[in-house]
Amino acid sequence: MCASRCVGDGSAPVVGPAACLVLSRLIPMAKKERALAHSMLVRGGGSVAALLSIAAACAFGGACSTTGLTLEETQCEPNSCQNGGVCKVVDGVATCDCTNTAFTGTTCEQALDGGRCAGQSCNHGTCEATESGFRCSCESGWEGERCDVATLKDPNRLGVFLLAGQSNMEGNVDIDLAGRLIDELTVGSPSERESRVEAELNDWYSSDELEGAASAVVSKKQAQEVVRLHDAGIVDSTLLAPYPGAVCSFNDSPLETLSTNCGLPFGLELTFARAARDTLKGPLSIVKVAEGGTRLYDAWLSKSAAQLRGRPVGRLYQDLVDRIHAIKDEPASIHDKCAEGPCEWAAFVWFQGENDVFDDDEVGAAPAQEYEENLRRLIADVRLETGAPKLPVVIVQIGYWAQSLDNGMLVQAAQSNVVQADPHAALVETDDLSRYYHYDPAAQWIIGERAWNAVKPYMK
Repeated sequence: MCASRCVGDGSAPVVGPAACLVLSRLIPMAKKERALAHSMLVRGGGSVAALLSIAAACAFGGACSTTGLTLEETQCEPNSCQNGGVCKVVDGVATCDCTNTAFTGTTCEQALDGGRCAGQSCNHGTCEATESGFRCSCESGWEGERCDVATLKDPNRLGVFLLAGQSNMEGNVDIDLAGRLIDELTVGSPSERESRVEAELNDWYSSDELEGAASAVVSKKQAQEVVRLHDAGIVDSTLLAPYPGAVCSFNDSPLETLSTNCGLPFGLELTFARAARDTLKGPLSIVKVAEGGTRLYDAWLSKSAAQLRGRPVGRLYQDLVDRIHAIKDEPASIHDKCAEGPCEWAAFVWFQGENDVFDDDEVGAAPAQEYEENLRRLIADVRLETGAPKLPVVIVQIGYWAQSLDNGMLVQAAQSNVVQADPHAALVETDDLSRYYHYDPAAQWIIGERAWNAVKPYMK
């Protein structure tokens, strides 16, 4: 009789004997209370004892009362929703709200579009499920599908840049020539200043040591570019003085205000930092690891490349990794702000390749043959160490002098090929500049701005 009465209620399938007993006592209840009670039983949201306490006052047509019990308390305890779903009562019936989970279904038991939030990284954001899959809700200062593109809209945002390479990254410029070039920019029309700068460059290249690198065409082009940089406020009388907008560390040297102290005596960093100021309005830190006469073939050989080649990891690559990790291990050595809160690398600039054009007769090797794959792996390993899989990378390509050597075009092509295959890398060409194996000051100033212009699109 009890079973037939349960079925005859018309609001539910057959339930167990104890539950059926409760339902039989709830038949006289109003429709809403019956639906509530039945939902509690079928969904497992209420115990028989709890229902009996409600049913007692409802038996034989008595007045029903659920005093002290809310719908959620009676239907959502215990919560039958899975995977972070929230139990809610809609029209007297318990339902699972699966919003902001990667699941769907009656109890949020079914993975939504494969549960794509699981194992996915939103970098600087939070993964949120949608009906079609997921989306990343980005933190302030970040955008992109995976919140991995810096917007730099925060004026206090810190830009931390990693620079590495050999002697041209060190600099090795003539500081006296740099001073004379700056002096020639102080007065006169653009054409007058160009003529004086051009004359200084031609005079410098006229020495016996540099005669083979002299080029009137190059001197004229560099003079025009330097005057343009002066008029843009990038190269002026303060260029060789400490720059309060940036700090720099060179190899093992302590962090200092950027000046002629971040190389021998400076490289591309002076104009790189000044060109950045209109976009990167916050402070800037440059971390440079460089040593002249070194090769990607051995000194800079990264971990995965070393495994591939069966050779040891390069000592300078290990130094580079140590500086990468310092952003967390010794944050004050990167910038004071990094000690106050987490900092992240903004970009990696690589200026190297000249020494890899030479064959190694001692071991019978041709480093240029390996350069492309070794460079590809260096970039991948640097991104792995920084924890930024889409870290912007700028490759400063070898110039006229290196390209003129036997394997120069092979290394030059390798650098181009790596950049063309990498959507987060950019190339800075330099073969139109100084033809000496060490770039002159004017060329370094031009390269610095070019390097920033290559980074800038990734900074937004």
